[in-house]
Amino acid sequence: MDDMGTQPEAQMTPPSSGAPELVGQWSWAGFMFNWLYLIGHNNVGLGVGLLVGMVVLGWIPFLNFLVFLGVMLFVAIKGHEYAWNSGTFKNAEEYQATQRVLNTMGKVMFFIWLIGTVVFVILWFTMFAAMFAAGMAGAGGLEGAFPSG
Repeated sequence: MDDMGTQPEAQMTPPSSGAPELVGQWSWAGFMFNWLYLIGHNNVGLGVGLLVGMVVLGWIPFLNFLVFLGVMLFVAIKGHEYAWNSGTFKNAEEYQATQRVLNTMGKVMFFIWLIGTVVFVILWFTMFAAMFAAGMAGAGGLEGAFPSG
């Protein structure tokens, strides 16, 4: 620390030449927990900005999907770089260990989401297939519900 109580610049940012192997790779934690991942790695401005953007633009019907997908892909691609450059890790080993745990959590969450989506789609198609079959057989539907004449 200097006289003003701040850390010298050399201690605040990790050296770019000693970047760990995960930097530049896909971040599952960034993909699934995007804005929260950024805030947790001292990128509060970007994390809150992405959250606000998703909330504001998310109300527009088709744009909702595009905004969420864009944010997820952006943080998945750049997440490890932002985490490493945040300066919150003492060394590369601590960074690697933390990111491996976060990536595992992201993968688990992705597969839970994927299984839930598949189950939802199967149930949705089953429900509509049953409704269609019932309508074709004359059971249910609106036949006889209104007087004819």
